[in-house]
Amino acid sequence: MGRHEAWRPPGWRCSWHTAFLAASVLSSCFLLTRAQETTGISIRVVPEVLKEGDSVTLTPEGLDLKNIASCKWYRGAVEERNMIISFFRPPFSGETKGPAHTGRETVKPDFSLYITDLKPADSGIYSFKPEGPGVTITGATNITVSGYVTNITISDSGKAIENSTTVLHCTSAGTNVSYSWLRGNESLVVGERISLSNNNQVLTFNPTSRNDSDSYSCYGYNSFSNDSTSYLLNVL
Repeated sequence: MGRHEAWRPPGWRCSWHTAFLAASVLSSCFLLTRAQETTGISIRVVPEVLKEGDSVTLTPEGLDLKNIASCKWYRGAVEERNMIISFFRPPFSGETKGPAHTGRETVKPDFSLYITDLKPADSGIYSFKPEGPGVTITGATNITVSGYVTNITISDSGKAIENSTTVLHCTSAGTNVSYSWLRGNESLVVGERISLSNNNQVLTFNPTSRNDSDSYSCYGYNSFSNDSTSYLLNVL
């Protein structure tokens, strides 16, 4: 055996054809594994833009229905405590409601999940698990439900005293809320003493002047709703 020749068992031969075949098999196995890791069921959300009070349908796509006997929908990960509903196709028609069922969810014959009277709390991940012979894949999607702007309020930092700092804080319920202020019936003018911060929710007078006494209105709004309230500032 030559100095640099690798040891081989008796009768073992290797050709470039054998080496190429082995490499091809390994490559194919790797690609198959990668495909299995990334395979999942696509879920179509209709409508795509959702707001409070709307209804939505989550439809699994590309299913081979003849191999699927039942399915389960989950709010969040595929865990029993997150199950919304379990649905059975004919001849075993029926459904079983899970711990995450709110009374607003139903499943259609094509295994799509229909949710009515959406609320911002319904935002999040929804998982789908079909069940049948040889069926192992699952699907998931994420929805966001925007809430109406409501319950807008203005709170203060205490009595407004001349030459001290006064802070008015505007808050509301809702999703993606923007804020603006009026003084009386005109847009608020900010400057060295009067400033807005925290998405225009915080109005600060520093220092406070007697001339700041007035009615201040805060407006909260998003793409489909708005609300407002007023606060009478009396500087002592």
